[in-house]
Amino acid sequence: MRRGSTSTLFFVDPWGYNRINAGLQNDKVREHMDALFGRWRADALRTELQKLDSRERELTIVEKITEAFSANGLRYVLPFTFKRATGARTSHHLIFVTKSKVGYGIMKDIMAAKSSDENQGVPSFQYSPATVRQPLLFNSVRPLDELEGMLLDEFAGQELTFQEIYRRHNIGRPYVERNYREALRKLEDAGKIVVNEFRLTLHDAMLSLPLQWKRPQTVFVNSMSDLFHADVPQDFVLRVFDVMRRAYWHRFQVLTKRSERLLELNSLLTWPENVWMGVSVENSDYLYRIDHLRGTGARVKFLSIEPLLGPLGRLNLGGIDWVIVGGESGVGARPMSESWVLEIRDQCRKARVPFFFKQWGGVNKKKAGRLLEGRTWDEMPREAAMQAERWELASDGPAASLALNPTC
Repeated sequence: MRRGSTSTLFFVDPWGYNRINAGLQNDKVREHMDALFGRWRADALRTELQKLDSRERELTIVEKITEAFSANGLRYVLPFTFKRATGARTSHHLIFVTKSKVGYGIMKDIMAAKSSDENQGVPSFQYSPATVRQPLLFNSVRPLDELEGMLLDEFAGQELTFQEIYRRHNIGRPYVERNYREALRKLEDAGKIVVNEFRLTLHDAMLSLPLQWKRPQTVFVNSMSDLFHADVPQDFVLRVFDVMRRAYWHRFQVLTKRSERLLELNSLLTWPENVWMGVSVENSDYLYRIDHLRGTGARVKFLSIEPLLGPLGRLNLGGIDWVIVGGESGVGARPMSESWVLEIRDQCRKARVPFFFKQWGGVNKKKAGRLLEGRTWDEMPREAAMQAERWELASDGPAASLALNPTC
């Protein structure tokens, strides 16, 4: 490989010709190893491999190839493993090599999306037909916990943006951007680390804007932020609710992941009927947010189960007026199982809670569509239908949809 070459995919069969032992003695394999590593390094590697078992040999070969590329100025090296049909042995490795950090990030997302399994949301960077057929039920390794520990050790006491942390830490590690966001969010919520992901800005001039819109509209409050973020002053939250109360002809939808603060401020808030309050529930770790929402005085309470990242199990839908479910979209999107969605839908039907299925998601969410068992699911809370009728009488046409971000 030339030192100035562009991004390259490198194919590696760790078992040589049938078995690794035979492969190490094969003249062709010896020739390729000498060309890749240099004669003296290749001889040292052959000596080292003789002392290892087959699994250790495989990992060592991939590690040494990665080091060889790096020594030649190709810093960004990304291996991906393919398993045989049984999943017990490796078929081959595909190693992506580039000098471009952007290219590295793109290929990392692609490989993460093609991984056949993940643990705590961290992709395995391997494809195993056996895992696709029967996903792992248990795994003693908790990689996201390990990431939290590494981030705490390296960045505690510093005040950096998310992108600064991600750029400095992700190279050569199996974690993708969403893993860093989740780990840093947990550390930030626990008060262990400070991340200036988005510097919060309060746009006071935007607060009165809905009062100027005469035609009834649906206003999604803080679509790019969170009204109940710890850094949003209590007084500002109260002012937002006052505007929503005064702009009674609009429907306001508020969504939060900070359900603890929502419940904390509940007694100070006036809940008009045109304010719908929701919480995000991505997986079973966040079911407690439903209880927090249920404890508020919101007239319409909804769950945004999007992206759905795992089975939720049994749900308590008492006091919940609406459930929205959808899959993750974009490069690196994690797959969503149909069984997870059906389990939620069936519970909604049993509890007589309107169910809205938004999308399957994926890299091409338009192509994936939003059909579930051959049909769309667009159920809405009863109050929505009644309000829509009132809006038809108050305006020249149906209600419009608009996103507003008064705090970010």
